[in-house]
Amino acid sequence: MIVKTLEKIKSISQLIEYLEVLPPLQELCGFDLGCLPDESKFYRFLSNTNNSVIKEVFCKNNQTLIDNRLITFDKLIIDSKPVMAATRENNLKNPNRNSRNKHKRPIRNP
Repeated sequence: MIVKTLEKIKSISQLIEYLEVLPPLQELCGFDLGCLPDESKFYRFLSNTNNSVIKEVFCKNNQTLIDNRLITFDKLIIDSKPVMAATRENNLKNPNRNSRNKHKRPIRNP
C-alpha cells in the first residue's frame, strides 16, 4: 500500500502490474519473485485492516526518514487564502475602468 500511495497508482490491478515489471521492488515488498498474490487477497487485506493501522505505518515510515535525515524541512511553503482584488475596475474589457488616475483606489467587488 505504501508503493501504491507513493507512486500514485489508482487500482490494485495497476499495482500488481507495476510490481510484476519491477522484480527488485517486488522482493523489497516481501513477495517471492513471480508469486504475487491475486487481487482478491489485496482487497481482503484492505477490508480486514483498520485504516488507522495503515496511517500509523505511514507516520512511522516518515518519522524514520526524518530521523535518518533523508528528508528535511529546511524550506517552508505556506499557501495563504485568496487576496481580494478589484477585478471589475481593472478589467481591460471594462470601458469605465480607471486608466488615468493612479492615486484613485479601485472599489472591491462585492
